[in-house]
Amino acid sequence: DVIYLGRQGEVEILADFAPWSGLYMFHCHNIVHEDHDMMAAFNVSKIELSAWGYPESVDFGDPMSALFSAKAYTATDLNQIKYILLPYFQNLDAYPDASARIAALKDYHANGPRTTSTTTTQSSTTLSTLSVSASPTPVQSSVVTSTRSSSSRTTSSTRTTRTATSRTTTT
Repeated sequence: DVIYLGRQGEVEILADFAPWSGLYMFHCHNIVHEDHDMMAAFNVSKIELSAWGYPESVDFGDPMSALFSAKAYTATDLNQIKYILLPYFQNLDAYPDASARIAALKDYHANGPRTTSTTTTQSSTTLSTLSVSASPTPVQSSVVTSTRSSSSRTTSSTRTTRTATSRTTTT
């Protein structure tokens, strides 16, 4: 998104990363702004999301994983794509029942955490029921604050907070 700010302007950005863990960075495409600390890097890969029914079997946060390394390509074999490659990606369960997860996130933000919840998740091979406490667990927060002044009086302040629901607020 593009946000235009005047002098001494502030913006609050709410970014929901669940369940896509990894390294993220808010940044500006004006290199002068980089010099004025208008950037913030943060890591949302160490958050426990099993209480909300997200599987822990696959981590897409590491681009150097062998899963993403280059593979030799000889020719297109449609049978291999249809019967091996596509089922392989389907069985990763990267986005299982996305509409139910979005509904659960909306319910959580509207009503807060429940004391106990029952979540049923279905993968391509098994059906399991989890009964878990949905109270958010505290997670480590990181704060990056910087103030610089120049002839144009540019001042920026960045605060990054990470919670168990993967909500990050930057102002």
